[in-house]
Amino acid sequence: MSELLDLAEKAGHENMREHIEVASMIQREANTLMALLLAGAGTALAYAGSGKGMNPGITWAALAVCLYLFSLAAALNWKCLSLTTYPSAFNEPKSLNKPEYRVEQLRQWELENLQERISQAGVINTRRADWLNRCRYAATLTPLVAVIGWGAAYLVADAVPAVAALVAGWG
Repeated sequence: MSELLDLAEKAGHENMREHIEVASMIQREANTLMALLLAGAGTALAYAGSGKGMNPGITWAALAVCLYLFSLAAALNWKCLSLTTYPSAFNEPKSLNKPEYRVEQLRQWELENLQERISQAGVINTRRADWLNRCRYAATLTPLVAVIGWGAAYLVADAVPAVAALVAGWG
């Protein structure tokens, strides 16, 4: 039984170590995407507010891109980068220092606890990775957002005089 527990403990700790490494990789990737999103949003905001966009369609496109990228950055921060609890690789000594139990019993219980921590880490990593991928895919839609913003500028520009004339006719 001891050899089996040795093997299971070793495999479990290695598995947990890999989950922790994956969590770190997801965080690094999310930080990189966050920097890109904020740089793009800031650039779009600077362009929209600079007055260089004499064409209202371009200004609206830049404003739409800015708002879209800031929204993606907020979602990325909330779903991938917010600090939350993460299962630890090892149990606390006070939880294992139980002289009233046999060592084999404690090892078996700790193995069950380790499996639970591995499962929790897997769920957390999967959820964060899924959100990271969603944000990446959404970022690839940025040109479409710019086109929609550009088109909205012309729809509003055409609609405003018509609405103003309609309202003036009511008075």
